[in-house]
Amino acid sequence: MSPLLGLPARRSPLADSFQGMRPTLERLQALQNARNWKGLAAMEAEAQRAAALLRGTKPGVSGGVYGMLGNAHNHLGDLDKAIEYHSKRLEIAEAIGDRAGVGKANGSLGIAYL
Repeated sequence: MSPLLGLPARRSPLADSFQGMRPTLERLQALQNARNWKGLAAMEAEAQRAAALLRGTKPGVSGGVYGMLGNAHNHLGDLDKAIEYHSKRLEIAEAIGDRAGVGKANGSLGIAYL
């Protein structure tokens, strides 16, 4: 309820889209946990849409999605794609002052460059 008018609170379209992404994010996390790299890479377009939408309001989650995609491509041997995604994660982590995210992204980039 809206505290001022006594009317039901209206959800924003952005909030609804976040709720709609929850299953996508949960599937991505499950695939990452299962080390199902082919499955994770197969969800690439969906993951990119989620990361792009989250980047403005939940940049840490967005960076994590890019990191998952980078890990998948690294394990599948597509190192150029892995470097691209880990670089996006690094950029986001630096922008928001996420020192742990910077460290993880740099570590992942180091592995990809080996």
